[in-house]
Amino acid sequence: MPLAAGTRLGPYEVLALLGAGGMGEVYRARDTRLDRTVAIKVLPEHLARNPDLRARLEREARAVAALNHPHICALHDIGSQDGVDFLVMEYLEGETLALRLARGPVLPDQALTLAVQIADALGAAHHKGITHRDLKPGNIMLTKSGAKLLDFGLARLSPSPVAHQQDLPTLSGDVLTQRGTLLGTLPYMSPEQLEGKDADSRSDLFAFGAVLYEMITGRRAFPGNSAASVIAAIMDSTPAPLDAAGLPASLDRLVHTCLAKDPDLRWQSARDLARELTWLQQPGPGQPAVPAPTRRTWLPWTLAAACLILFALLGLLWLRRPPPSTQLLKLSILPPENVPPRTVALSPDGRQIAFTTGIEGSGRLWLRSFDSLEARPVPQGDGASYPFWSPDSRSLAFFAQGKLKRADLGGAVSTLADAPGGRGGSWNRDGVILFVPRIGEGVFRIPAAGGVPTPVVRLDLARGENSYRWPHFLPDGRRFVFFIRSSQAENQGLYAASLDSPEKKRLTPDASSVEFAPAPSGPGSLLFVRGNDLLAQPFDPDRLDMKGDAALVASPVAHDGNTHANFSVSPNGVLAWSSHGGREQRQFVWMDRSGRSLARVGPEGGWSDIRLSPDGARAITSAVDPQTRAGDVWSLDTARGLPTRITFHPAYDYYPVWSPDGKRLAYCSNRNGGMDLYLTGASGSGEEELLRSPPRKLPVDWSRDGRFLLVEYQDPKATRRTDLWVLAMTGDRRLSPFRQTDFNEREGQFSPDGGWIAYTSDDSGRNEVYVEGFPSGAAPRVRVSAGGGSHPRWRPDGSELFFRSLEGVLMAAPVRRRPTVEIGAPQPLFPIPVQSFGGYDVAPDGKRFLVATVPEEKGPSPITVVFHWTSALRR
Repeated sequence: MPLAAGTRLGPYEVLALLGAGGMGEVYRARDTRLDRTVAIKVLPEHLARNPDLRARLEREARAVAALNHPHICALHDIGSQDGVDFLVMEYLEGETLALRLARGPVLPDQALTLAVQIADALGAAHHKGITHRDLKPGNIMLTKSGAKLLDFGLARLSPSPVAHQQDLPTLSGDVLTQRGTLLGTLPYMSPEQLEGKDADSRSDLFAFGAVLYEMITGRRAFPGNSAASVIAAIMDSTPAPLDAAGLPASLDRLVHTCLAKDPDLRWQSARDLARELTWLQQPGPGQPAVPAPTRRTWLPWTLAAACLILFALLGLLWLRRPPPSTQLLKLSILPPENVPPRTVALSPDGRQIAFTTGIEGSGRLWLRSFDSLEARPVPQGDGASYPFWSPDSRSLAFFAQGKLKRADLGGAVSTLADAPGGRGGSWNRDGVILFVPRIGEGVFRIPAAGGVPTPVVRLDLARGENSYRWPHFLPDGRRFVFFIRSSQAENQGLYAASLDSPEKKRLTPDASSVEFAPAPSGPGSLLFVRGNDLLAQPFDPDRLDMKGDAALVASPVAHDGNTHANFSVSPNGVLAWSSHGGREQRQFVWMDRSGRSLARVGPEGGWSDIRLSPDGARAITSAVDPQTRAGDVWSLDTARGLPTRITFHPAYDYYPVWSPDGKRLAYCSNRNGGMDLYLTGASGSGEEELLRSPPRKLPVDWSRDGRFLLVEYQDPKATRRTDLWVLAMTGDRRLSPFRQTDFNEREGQFSPDGGWIAYTSDDSGRNEVYVEGFPSGAAPRVRVSAGGGSHPRWRPDGSELFFRSLEGVLMAAPVRRRPTVEIGAPQPLFPIPVQSFGGYDVAPDGKRFLVATVPEEKGPSPITVVFHWTSALRR
C-alpha cells in the first residue's frame, strides 16, 4: 500500500505521492530537521525481498553519491525503516522531458541548451566510471535551472581510465551488470545493449543522440508499432536527417555520429560532445547561429507556399504508399515474479497493456508499455480487478477496495463510485463509463470525472436474470454488448443494448466476456470464449447481427470457470491473452497458529468459501462447474477429504452456513432471479425450503441458540449499500435491521454466547472490524482492528477474535467480558492468502485453521501478445 500522508521515515515526513514505477514509489516529503522539501524514493518491503531490486537501489545511491554536478539530481540521505529502504533526493519542481515532448518538439536553441547540460552531466558521470544505461526523456527533469539527470538505478559502476579510484563506488556480484543482461528502455537502447554485450559510456552517447533527435524533430529516432519493429529499426535503419528549419548541417552530423551502429564510430567522450554542442551555439565564421523565433512580414506567404508544396508531396506519397504491414508478430510477457495474470486489458492505441496478478481482491495492477522491458505497478492498484481503458489510452479505470477508481497515467488516482463487487466496465469517447457495481445488479453509467451512477438496464427477475456482467461499448459509443446470467437457460447469454433505450437483444447463448474488434475491411468481429477456445465471429455493429461462423483465434485461453475470459483486443489489430491464471484453483489446508501446514483437505478445485461444522468433522463450501457454469454447495469430510455434492440445481447456490446442531444448512440461490435464502438437510437429503422474505440476501451466520440467521441485505432503496439484518428462524420469520447506515456493513458473526456480533464496516473510509452488542443497541460497538481489517471469526470458546489485516495477515485479538467486552491488542499469526469472505475457519479447539490456499502455478504463465492478429484469420 502507498505510504499515507504524515508517515515518518526517520526525520522525514511524507506529504504526498509523486509517482510510482517498477522500483517502488516516489514521495514529496519534508525534512523536519532542516525544514526543507525533499523527494523520497521508497523500496517497499515486498520489493526489498527481491535482491536485484535492492541491489539496484544501492547502485543508484552509490552512483549519485559519487557525483556532484549542477545538472544531476543530488542525493541527500539513504535509510531503512521497518523493512522499507529509501533514498532522499533533491526535490525538483518542473516536468520531465517526456511530458514536454508530448506537446511537440523543443525549439532548436532551447534544445541545444538542454543538450549541452545533459552531455556535461554525462561527462561528469563517465569521468567517475559510471555508465547511466537508461538515458531517456523520462529520466531528464526540466527545471527553472535547466535539465537534471535522474535515475541511476541501472548504472554500471566500473573503473574508468581517468577516474580517481578512491572515489569509485563498488558493488560485487551484481547480476544486473553482468554480461548478457538486457537493460534499458527499448527506443533508446544501443545495438550492443540489444545484443546483450557490454555497455560502456558510448552506449549512453547513442541514447543521447536518440533523445536529442526527438527533442528537435518531435518524433523518435527509431519508431515502431511493436517491440520487434523498434528493435529492427535500431539494428538496421538510419533515422531521417534533421529537418528543423535553419539548423546547421554540422548538428545533423553530430546527432547521426551519436547514433552510429558501431560504438567505435561514435563520439568517444561526452565531454568532447558537450564542447562540440557549445561550439554550435556560438555564431562565428562558417558557423550559422541557431535561429531564435522572430516575426517576419513575409512569413505568412512563405508558410502558404510551403503548405502547397507539402500537400502536393503528401498526395504523391499517398498514391505511392506501400501497403500497410500485415505481418503476424508475436511476443510473450512474463508478469513480475512470474505470478499468473488474472485479467489483461490492452490500451486502445495498442501500445500498452494493463494486467492484474493474484486472486480477486488481493492482487495488484500492473502497467507495461511495449517499448519498455519491465512492468510497473499502478499507484493504489493493490486489490485491483477488471481494469479498462479510456479511449485516449491516458487513463485506467479499475475496481479496488469496493470502489470504482480512475488512475490518470502519471497523475492522481481518484474514486468514482461505490462498487463492492464490480463486474466489468467500458469507457466511451463522450466521457461516459458503463459499469456493473456488484453481482446481482444491472448496468449503470457514470461520468468519467465521477458523479452519481444512474441505471441503464435493470435486471428482469421474471426472466430469471440474476447478474449482468462485462459491458463493452461498440464503436458508436452508444450501443454496447454485455453478458446476462439467468437461471433460465433460454435467457442467458450475450446481449446488446443502448444508452438510449432499456431494450436489449440477445446475440448468442455463449457464456463469456466479450469484446468487439473492427476489421481492416468489413464490419468487424465479436471475440468471446467457448470452452477454452477464443473465437471471433463476424458482427455488424450497426444492425447488431451475428453473421457466419465463428473462427478459432487461440487456444487454450484462461477463464475463471464462470463468465470472465482472460483476453483483450485493441481497435488497431493487437490481441493479448493468457493461457493460465484465469480460473482460481484452491486447496483447503489445515494450519497451526504459526502458519505451518499440517494436512490437505480434499482435492484442488474452484472452491470459494469454507465453513466448519460445530464439531469440526465436516466442512461446507461452494464451487462453480466450469462446463455448466452452475454453482453448487458441497460438503467435505475433514479427516478423509472426500467431497459430497449437496445441491444440484442448474442455478448458482452459494454462501452456505451451518445450523448450530449441524443438521441443516442455510444458503443463497439465484434460481428465481434474485438472491433468495434456502434451507436443506446437511446431508443433502430432504426437501429444500425457500425462506419467504425479501430477495437480495446472503447468509453469513446462524446464532448458537438457533433463533436467528444473520444476513447481508441489499436494501432495494439503496442498491449500492449492504447492511446487516437479522432473520428470525421462529414464528413469522421477521426480517429486522441490526446495523443499517449509509455505509457498508458486512461479514457479521455471532459471538458464541450470542451477546455480540463482530462485523466489517467501511464508515471510516476503509474496512475495519468492530464488535457490537446484540440485540441492536444492547451495548455500544468497540473497534477491534487498528490499521484496517476484515473477515472476522470468533474462537469457539469466545476467548479470541480473529480477522484478516489489510496486509493479508491473520490476526488474533484476545477478548474478555467483565461485564462488558474488552478487546486486547491484536497479534499477528501468519499470512493468509484468500481474501473472499469464508476463506478460512477456526477449529473447535482454536488451535488450528482450515484455510483456502492458492496452489502455485507450475511453469511460466506468460501473456501472449499478437500484432496484426486478423492476418492469421485470412490465411
